[in-house]
Amino acid sequence: MKEDRIRVLQMLADKKITVEQAAAVLEELDKIRGPESENKAKSVRVMIFSIGVEKPKMNINIPLAWARMFSNFLPDSITEKIKDRGLDIDVKQIIEIISKGQPGKVAEIEDNTKNERIEISIE
Repeated sequence: MKEDRIRVLQMLADKKITVEQAAAVLEELDKIRGPESENKAKSVRVMIFSIGVEKPKMNINIPLAWARMFSNFLPDSITEKIKDRGLDIDVKQIIEIISKGQPGKVAEIEDNTKNERIEISIE
């Protein structure tokens, strides 16, 4: 958690974010400190596979604190864009599950238009 605070302060020093944004992020980090330490979950993993292939073509790990914080900034239009691709995904429910920080698989999504399978889990 200390590293996250240092990153935020460095972003502020580099003028990549405003004082208000830094304060909001630091406040959010303070809010989530308790649950994260209780369940030992540290990251959100997103893996993208080509359907029928075992090895992921993309594997992304995001610190849980960052995923929680950035979920607050997702535009409402993201749900519409996902539905436009023919996918029936409840983005708000996924965000809610991630917010709780309980380890385990959050979602497995198949996108047949792109021949991809996406797995989201908390580790």
